[in-house]
Amino acid sequence: MMKNNIKSILHKTGFWASLLAGFLLTSKDALAQNIASNQKNKAQIENNQAANNINIRNTNNPIGYAFDNINKYYPIKNNPKVNEHITKLRKELNSTRWKIQIEQANKIFKSIQRWNTYWEKDIITFIVSTTECDIISKWTIFTDTYRPEDYTEEEDIYYNTFKKKYIDRFTAYEKQFNENLVKLQQRIKEMEQSIQNREQSIQNREQSIQNREQNIKRNIESINESLSVFTPEQVIENQYLYDNIKKIKQGFQENWRKWSLHTEKLFSVIK
Repeated sequence: MMKNNIKSILHKTGFWASLLAGFLLTSKDALAQNIASNQKNKAQIENNQAANNINIRNTNNPIGYAFDNINKYYPIKNNPKVNEHITKLRKELNSTRWKIQIEQANKIFKSIQRWNTYWEKDIITFIVSTTECDIISKWTIFTDTYRPEDYTEEEDIYYNTFKKKYIDRFTAYEKQFNENLVKLQQRIKEMEQSIQNREQSIQNREQSIQNREQNIKRNIESINESLSVFTPEQVIENQYLYDNIKKIKQGFQENWRKWSLHTEKLFSVIK
């Protein structure tokens, strides 16, 4: 009874409210850190699960996966020659030159991967060997070192399927590429012809201007020669001659044409 009365009195005086507020204030930072830590752990777990779910069967990049994980199953680090060779192959796979081939090969590998009875090591070996021998086709150091045996019967089926799809796909690609190349070459020819036509048009125009200037020059020489038979006095005395020479003078001045010294004398009497 006494205990309940004390509790009632403390409650009425706000003791419990103060105690609760103090607890919340002191634990707020710890609570926030705990929530953040839980979220971080959850994210890490999800990332780890996602990473664990990526394997040779479900990756979108079987070739890259195979080369990145080949050292799990083969001691290539202990074999300098093979290790150097795989390093070179990785660089080739990441180069722009092989981008289209690798993209297409990855799609084919992914489409034919039904390796239910195969270990990941076997799939990686098959993909690395096929890539080495048939896609990049430069060296066969890995295959010669670690795969002296022939393909198994099941591997032969996968290999023949891959090879057919690979050849068919790049035959179609090459056909389309050649068709586009022909179109591009035709377009280049058309542009070259257009440039030639334009250059010819410019040449024709320049020749026309040159011919026009020559004609004008000949006409001016002819006019000067025709005017050479007249004297200033005759120009003044003959109204018809005066009016025509006045027109000639005006035409010369408007077109910035030079005239002879004798023609200058005739022009001098024109008012």
